[in-house]
Amino acid sequence: MPQKTLIITVATFVVLGIGILAGTFFFLQTGPAEETITQPTPSPFGEGGELVSRGGELSFPQENVQQETPLPVRETPRSAVRQLTKTAIAGKTFVARDNKTFVRYMERATGHIYEIGDTENTARISNRTLPGIYEALWGKNGDISVVRYLNPNGAIKSVREVVSVGTNAGSATLQGTALPDNVQHAAVAGDGRIFYLGGVGGAAVGTVVSVDGKSKKQIFNSPVAEWEARWADATLIAVATKPSYASEGFIHLLNSKDGSLQKILGNIRGLTALLSPDKKNVLFSRSTETDFKTYLYDIKNKTAFFFPVVTLPEKCAWKERTVYCGAPREIPEALYPDDWYQGVVSFSDDIWKIDADTGAVDIVVNGESSQDGGFDATGLMIQSDGTSLLFTNKNDSTLWSVELKK
Repeated sequence: MPQKTLIITVATFVVLGIGILAGTFFFLQTGPAEETITQPTPSPFGEGGELVSRGGELSFPQENVQQETPLPVRETPRSAVRQLTKTAIAGKTFVARDNKTFVRYMERATGHIYEIGDTENTARISNRTLPGIYEALWGKNGDISVVRYLNPNGAIKSVREVVSVGTNAGSATLQGTALPDNVQHAAVAGDGRIFYLGGVGGAAVGTVVSVDGKSKKQIFNSPVAEWEARWADATLIAVATKPSYASEGFIHLLNSKDGSLQKILGNIRGLTALLSPDKKNVLFSRSTETDFKTYLYDIKNKTAFFFPVVTLPEKCAWKERTVYCGAPREIPEALYPDDWYQGVVSFSDDIWKIDADTGAVDIVVNGESSQDGGFDATGLMIQSDGTSLLFTNKNDSTLWSVELKK
């Protein structure tokens, strides 16, 4: 090949190569980029907690991100905590009657129903005995419940019960209607409607039962078999995949009238979540290799920041814009939340109060000073006037209360 032709050929390849590299560089700079979503106003929970959004999904690029400045804990008078039962309970609720508020609970071993009044005396209000109840869910001011237990053959039995309290001790009547066998999860609305999830051929089917128990309507189905649910208001139900460190979780809002779904969060490992009453925020946790992180998610702005208290949402309850949480003083390395659910690990808690708008943090109860040396709080429930808090000690399923200071 003549030297002139060789030079032209080499030059051509060089120019083409430069063009390809330049085009590639331009594409990488102008192609789909990682978008960091930030709040329009500063977070009350400090800096360094933003999550990264890709197409509406949250990701967690910095595993060990911490807040730059710890939030101050306000010094407030501590509340007293009391253990109300020595035996395990299946469920509890507040009941308003005769201008008074009672704490109603069902004993796990017997199925007996008890009430504790303002004199702190405990009265048995039912004579029905049903051993081995593991869950009792309440609605409609304690008048309607779902009682769940295992029969001798190992089938999960769920019964809708209407509770009518008599004038004499132990005279309450219970009218029961069986729900289908092997209901995987149930939730009772404030007005007494029931939403339950059952499995059909490896899939999940969700059904709403009317207040009077006479009508049923299927509103939900999913190829994913295991879900949990909680009524968000009179219409919407928060449905979430069963949490596990081994899988990514999702939470949706399900419309009980038309069955429509609105996705809130998804693709988060070990997701467990608690929606705020006004449906503006989700308190959620996600699994890491050895523990978990806790966040507060702004649904409208699609932003999330580290929550100032590290805990699992199952250990919290909302009261308007305030969150009360049982939070462990130490978190041992484990596979969360599974190991906590299964009792492989347990916690020793304090009770905290967190303002979701201002970020103010108060310690309500120092668990070290409680009876028997501590508790692992779950199933928190707050009285409508905000003066009392109930929780179940997961270590032994006993019932406890906290008088809240306003």
